[in-house]
Amino acid sequence: MFKIKNTTILSTFILSAALIGCNNNSDPVPDPMEPQASDTSEMIDSPAATETETDMAGSDTSPTQSQISESQNMDESAVLTKDGYGSYVIGDTLEETGLVLGTNVPEQGNCLYATNGQDRKVLFMLIDEKLARIDVKEGSLSLPTGVGLGSSGEDIKSAYAGKLVITPGKYEPTLEDYTVTFSETRGAVFQVKNDEVQSYRVGQFPQVSWVEGCS
Repeated sequence: MFKIKNTTILSTFILSAALIGCNNNSDPVPDPMEPQASDTSEMIDSPAATETETDMAGSDTSPTQSQISESQNMDESAVLTKDGYGSYVIGDTLEETGLVLGTNVPEQGNCLYATNGQDRKVLFMLIDEKLARIDVKEGSLSLPTGVGLGSSGEDIKSAYAGKLVITPGKYEPTLEDYTVTFSETRGAVFQVKNDEVQSYRVGQFPQVSWVEGCS
């Protein structure tokens, strides 16, 4: 009985050692009761996931740089004429033009200045809250004839022959006012110094002739 028992114990020991050795050389057998981690590689690369990511990216409504640039340059494509500047028409009310009243621009009684809300290169004079004239002091904006800042006296004479009157500057001897009459109610005044336009204004009479503006 003693020998049989020892033999049984020895056989069990050898069998256990063999099983342990086999388990060390092979992949572990997963426990069927233990939850397994799912493979997400297919989900990431799947068309459905790509469409979802695309939809999420497309939901961003922030303006692009090109849209911002287009908005900022909108006024630069407008044309200045005797009747106004783009959508800003001489005679329109403040509400109709959508202009913004300036906080640091001249104002006197019923005369005040407004801006387009972007810069001060172009100022808009309003009389009784109606657009009366447009002042240009900076930038490359010009009239349809091509006359604008930097133009010479000869440029003005050539463009507006028969409509032009030249008078000395009211306060500065070296300055000359080139006044152009488009009609009985509309005109332009170019302030020329050293044979170069320094500033100019377009609008209705008599406001377009006011040297001091609203002051």
